[in-house]
Amino acid sequence: MTNTKAIYEISENEDQLLCTRYQALASNTMDYWVNNSEKPQSMEILTSAISKAAVSKSSTLHLYFHIPFCANSCRFCFIPNERLRKNTASAQRYAESLVKQMKSMLELSKAKELPIASVAFGGGSPDRLGKEIGIVLEYLTNLSGFDHKTEVTCEFALNTVSNDFLDTIGMYPITKVSFGMQTLNEKIRKEMRLFPKPINKLKKITARLKEIAPIINVDIMTGLPGQTLTDVVSDVSFLAGIDGIDAISSHLFIPGESPVLVADILKGTLPKLPNHPMQAKMRLETYASLLRKGWMRKGINTYYNHQEIDPQAMEKINGNEVIPGGRYETFILAAGAQAVSYLPGVRLENLGDIEEWMESIEQGEQPYDLNSCSLAHQKDFALWHFPLKYNGITKELFQELNDTGAVSKDQIDSFHQMIDEGMIFEEENQYVLSLLGEVFLGHIVRALKSPGEGQIVDQHIKQGFNQARELANECV
Repeated sequence: MTNTKAIYEISENEDQLLCTRYQALASNTMDYWVNNSEKPQSMEILTSAISKAAVSKSSTLHLYFHIPFCANSCRFCFIPNERLRKNTASAQRYAESLVKQMKSMLELSKAKELPIASVAFGGGSPDRLGKEIGIVLEYLTNLSGFDHKTEVTCEFALNTVSNDFLDTIGMYPITKVSFGMQTLNEKIRKEMRLFPKPINKLKKITARLKEIAPIINVDIMTGLPGQTLTDVVSDVSFLAGIDGIDAISSHLFIPGESPVLVADILKGTLPKLPNHPMQAKMRLETYASLLRKGWMRKGINTYYNHQEIDPQAMEKINGNEVIPGGRYETFILAAGAQAVSYLPGVRLENLGDIEEWMESIEQGEQPYDLNSCSLAHQKDFALWHFPLKYNGITKELFQELNDTGAVSKDQIDSFHQMIDEGMIFEEENQYVLSLLGEVFLGHIVRALKSPGEGQIVDQHIKQGFNQARELANECV
C-alpha cells in the first residue's frame, strides 16, 4: 500500500478517529463506480447495450451537461490542465454539440419516455458559455419529459460570471444556482490559485441571483493544505449568515484525485494537510454547525436553510447532485467532453479531449472513449450508494436486495456492523446515516461494496498517489 503519511501534519494520537474503527478519512469520495467488468469490444456492442437498458417502475431520469471550460486552473482540480480551455470562441459550437449528443442519447435510450427528475449544468464553469447556454436551455425546456417538477441546477464561477450569462439563465426555470467559494482564508486561496476577496463579488450579485433562482448554494472545502478548524468554523458561520445564501455544500478535499497538489506537498512547496483527527473534527463541526442553525441535509454533502426556502422549490430538490440517483434502475445521461453516464448495465465515458469530442458528434459518430466504458450490472448499487442519499435506504428495498441475491452475505454483515458502530441508524421504515456516518461517508460506501469491487477502488486510489509521487520525484 502506498504510504501517504508524508502529506499530513503529525498527530500524537491517530489510533481511532472519534472512537471509530478508522484512522483517517477516505482518500477518495468520487470513484466508487470503477470496476473490473467487461469492456465493450466495439461501438456497436456499446450502443446496443444502451438501447437495451431496461426501464422499470423504479427508474428515474436525470440529465447532466458538462462544460469543462475554466478561466483558471485551481490547484486541487481533478481535471488535467491540458483539457482546460480558457477562451469561449467555440461556446456556440460546444453548446450545439451538447444538444446533439443529448438528443442522440435520448433517442437511443428507452428512458426518453420518463419524466425528467433533475438537470444539472456543471464543470468547469458553465458560465464560460455566456449567452450560448440558452441554446441548451431552450432545447431542454421543450423536451416532453421536462415539467414544473424538474429540478434545474446551474453552476458558475463568481470571478467570471457575466451579465449575459445571468440574463440568459434568468429566462428559464432555474431551481438552484451554485458556485464554489472553497475557503475565505486569503492565504489558502492564494496558494490554491483562487481569485482574491470573493465576498466583494458575492455582495454585488446576490440580489440578482435571487431574481434568477429561489435557491443559492455555495461550495466550501475542508482538509485543504494549511487549513485549521477555526478557518472551517468561521467559513460556515459567515456564509450561513449571509442573506440570500440558502444552501451550503461542504466537500472533503480528496488527495486521491489531486496528484499535482499532493506532489507539491511532497516537494515542500505547499503546507501539509491537516492531520487526520483534525480533518474528522472539521467534518463533524461543519455538519453540527449547520444543524444547530436549523438547516437540514438534503444532498450528499449539502445542507439547506429549508425554513427560508419556497416549499415548492424545496420539493424539487432530488439531492443526488449529479451522482447516480440511488439504485441500479436509475438513468443519468451526460453530455459533454469528459462526462460520464450511467444506465442499468452500462457505464459510458465520453471522450476527454474537447475538440475530439465535438468533431465526433459533428461527424455523426458516438463520442465515447470505448476503453473507459464498461458493461456492468451492478445490482447492489442501492446498498453501497445509500450513504450518499440524504434519505437513506428503505427497509423494503434493503430486503429486496437481500431476497434477490443482489448483495452478498459479506455486504449484509458489513451493513449490520455499521449499525452496531453507530454509523447507521435504524428508523421505522428506513436506514439512514448518523452524523458520525456522514463524517466517514466515503469509508462506509467502500465498506458496503463487494470485496472484489472494493479492491478495484483501492487500486484506483493507489494509482493517484503513485502518480503524485512520480510527479514529485521528477522535480528532485
